[in-house]
Amino acid sequence: MKQFFHQDKALPGIIAVLASTLVASALLWVGLRIAGLPAMEHLNWFAGIFIPAILVVRHYAKQKEYPTATKAAIVTCFITFVAYMFLFFNIH
Repeated sequence: MKQFFHQDKALPGIIAVLASTLVASALLWVGLRIAGLPAMEHLNWFAGIFIPAILVVRHYAKQKEYPTATKAAIVTCFITFVAYMFLFFNIH
């Protein structure tokens, strides 16, 4: 698994950003369920799920010399953020 993310291909960047976003959103959703709060009423809290994705992009850009994976991670982070904003503005 470690070798997979040490490649200069688009797929590792996409999967890294999606995985970090999904893990952060799952943890937030579980925390909201434990607290007994509805997730749809606290949709603005889900903006924080992009912090790990931005850190993944920063890691690929700063620590590694993988321009293709970095570009794919940036595009994936942007597309997921636009999808979140679309959902956020349509519900509120």
